Amino acid sequence: MKKNHFEIKTKKFKVGDIHLNVAMAGKGEPLVFIHGWSNSWIGWTLLAKELAPYYSLYMIDLPGFGDSDSLPRYSLEIINDYLSEFINKFVPNPKAIIGASSGTFVATYLADTEKLETSLILIGAVLKRRRTHLIKKTYSKILSLSSNSEIAHKAFERIIKNKHSAYFVEKYIHAYRFDKDLVDLYLVPGRKKVNGKSYVQLGVAIMGYILEEELKNISQETLLILGVADKYVSVKTAQSFLRQAKNPNLSLSIIPKAGHSPSYEQPKKTAKAILEYLE
Repeated sequence: MKKNHFEIKTKKFKVGDIHLNVAMAGKGEPLVFIHGWSNSWIGWTLLAKELAPYYSLYMIDLPGFGDSDSLPRYSLEIINDYLSEFINKFVPNPKAIIGASSGTFVATYLADTEKLETSLILIGAVLKRRRTHLIKKTYSKILSLSSNSEIAHKAFERIIKNKHSAYFVEKYIHAYRFDKDLVDLYLVPGRKKVNGKSYVQLGVAIMGYILEEELKNISQETLLILGVADKYVSVKTAQSFLRQAKNPNLSLSIIPKAGHSPSYEQPKKTAKAILEYLE
């Protein structure tokens, strides 16, 4: 791989009635990055270092996350309006849109709704989810409380921002091998800035969006990148989905020694998969 001086700069872009915080690095054709549910652009740092010699990287903090402005309400439709305006104004014709975890829902919705002529790269996409009435009902109650009660909102934020909740999720759900230093550097900072309302409302929106149904007929060339030990989706499940979908636009890359977040667990291998796909 090429080597160069790696530097990330952040800038606030005026989009609609808010400012989006965007981290930028590299040179070449543009790639747009959409982070996961409880993160910010910082979660992309290790992968960005590997890709920066080849592409211009635009790592967006979603509204209500990181250092971007907050919104009165959050939904896939509302988020999409801001992202599509940002891309049209500042990063037209990106080479690819890359989403991680829940960011794969946002990226897919964006590319499909706006009919973007770009590639999609979905890291840790959650397929074949167990959709239960109890979970939706619970989230609806949390949403109601966080929307109408400042006390409940702040209480929920405290849970998200507590670094021990990040350790628990990584150790027992996400990580192939728990690494506290990685969590402290690349996950905890994003969680520290999460807005309780944005977290819950975006979560509710995602629960109503069945990703595998959208991907079956996706018109963009799409690469699914999956950690071999991802607890949300097994390799067998992903392979079965691709066979059943019979969509020539779908491809799958398996990253060894990675769980739900190969972009920072195995950044070199993840970058290699991306670079080979985009050649």
